[in-house]
Amino acid sequence: MLFKQKQRNMLLVLSMVVLLLFVFETQTVRSGELRLNKVAITSLKDGDTIGCTLTVKGTINRATANNDGVWVFVHRKVLKNQWWPEPQANDVGNNWEALATVGIKEDIGADFEIAVATFDKNSEKIISDYFKEANKTGRFPPMEFPSTTSNVDIVTVKKISHDGCN
Repeated sequence: MLFKQKQRNMLLVLSMVVLLLFVFETQTVRSGELRLNKVAITSLKDGDTIGCTLTVKGTINRATANNDGVWVFVHRKVLKNQWWPEPQANDVGNNWEALATVGIKEDIGADFEIAVATFDKNSEKIISDYFKEANKTGRFPPMEFPSTTSNVDIVTVKKISHDGCN
């Protein structure tokens, strides 16, 4: 009998916790508070053709009190989790733009993914350290995509020329 009473009490407590979590989640959504930044690429769409360099543009809807950096990453689509970061995007208000270099001459005809996301200070340090090392050595190896503080918006494009690059 005592066991059944304890079981009922545990069930009641668990039910209250679930109810409180539901109420809190509903209030958060109704208040319009964002938990993550929301980014989008607006200057390109899937299937676009590109050369070697381009300016990538987009929008950002920041989470409350959030100032995480916007970064663009590029890779050949077949490489999965091997990405090349591009210099940090310049963002003003709800818009951002970044310069990107896409592949080497031998990549003409290949599909590339261009991705954008925001990153916290820890992930930004990883990216900044990558650039420091690459500038020191002249080598720009791929890296894994760091943890984000936003959705990751990805557009697939085809490289058709290497004009504008060495």
